[in-house]
Amino acid sequence: MSEPIIFDKFYLGEGKSESDLNGFDKLTNADIHTTFGKVQCQLVGSLDNHTTVDESTVTCEDRSGQVYFFSSESGKIWKRTAGGTFSLVNTNTNGAHQGAKYFNGNLYYASQYKLGKFDGSTWSDSFATFSNNSLYHPMIEMNLSLFIGDSTYIAAVDSAGTFSANSLDIPTGAAASCFAMAGNDILIGTYTGTTTMRNTAYLWDTYSSSWTIEDEVYEVGFNCFIQLDNGIAAQCGLAGRIYIWNGSRFDKWKKIRGVTTGTGYQRSTVFNGKALFVVGDKVYSIHRTENDLPLAITQEYTSTTDPTYALAVSNAQLFMASTAGVDKIGTDYATATIDTPEVTGNYQNVIVNYDSLPTGTSIGISTKIDGATAWTAQTAITDTINKRVYFDGGLGDVNFLQARITLTPSGASTPIITSIIFQ
Repeated sequence: MSEPIIFDKFYLGEGKSESDLNGFDKLTNADIHTTFGKVQCQLVGSLDNHTTVDESTVTCEDRSGQVYFFSSESGKIWKRTAGGTFSLVNTNTNGAHQGAKYFNGNLYYASQYKLGKFDGSTWSDSFATFSNNSLYHPMIEMNLSLFIGDSTYIAAVDSAGTFSANSLDIPTGAAASCFAMAGNDILIGTYTGTTTMRNTAYLWDTYSSSWTIEDEVYEVGFNCFIQLDNGIAAQCGLAGRIYIWNGSRFDKWKKIRGVTTGTGYQRSTVFNGKALFVVGDKVYSIHRTENDLPLAITQEYTSTTDPTYALAVSNAQLFMASTAGVDKIGTDYATATIDTPEVTGNYQNVIVNYDSLPTGTSIGISTKIDGATAWTAQTAITDTINKRVYFDGGLGDVNFLQARITLTPSGASTPIITSIIFQ
């Protein structure tokens, strides 16, 4: 008889494969950080505005709780007030947008050829002209200046509002695709094209005539940087791979399995102390609740539209901008699923121990046997005395078994589970 296997280290997040017992195969809409050692449903992604804002892939927050959303298909710019009211505030005469940032009391926004500026009263769509025909204009505030990617040039606006078209140039062929703050320096990620499986990041002090460190990854571009607690990650390439910056180079770390990723410097943000990044309609976190725990990847939120291109945070709220409009995080919970690794042995039962099962909520159990392509729902039995949910076995001969635990919430109430046991 196979020895029981207990899965209770939810803080490990998603593992390296479906056979990796040091983690979970997949965590969907799952909150593994609120209560240490337990997992519950995460809040639902809900529609905020898909009417006034018909599409947006660029966002920018100001210092007063307002959020601006920029069209990547037209020149439209919308504003969301701190109270939640949306309005169309400008139509950029230079067309679609490729970047935006609030800096030094002004809102700066980039189209392909022009940098626009809004000083709070006047919109100047052609405040400055870029030197290159760039498809990406990432922006970052650093050392009292705003730096803007323009293909092989790094443009800048200083604290006096003076524009410089070329504060730094990087090698021909690459385009600056994303920025990150690395101490007093800037990390510059690049993208060359879909046929180039080799791209470079440059570390620059923001004032020297050249960069100080460079490092290559063998991927189709740096898609976005992810600002960790005292660290930087980079999401690179097309297949969900993540690298960690060690101060002089990027080390390969983990891969989000089963996803296709693409370039977009606003695909990441920090919300409630957690580093987030978006893939399709899924928002993942890279986080740990304590320093002595490992960094864990979890899929926390799901937007209503696939794909979502940009994240923004304002007034303790997370916004997700897509080709359909804007979503935000709601007050109710979403249905969560926890897929265990595939275990080896003739296991016949799965037991889920729970800490809380509020009225109207439920815990479901499904199984896969010997690599089946579809899940089989089991008839779950709830033992309220021993606080566990299980089924009556009868699986027949089993060589490999995998379980999916479904946590179904009820409004603002969620089940909370403590362990999953294979017997």
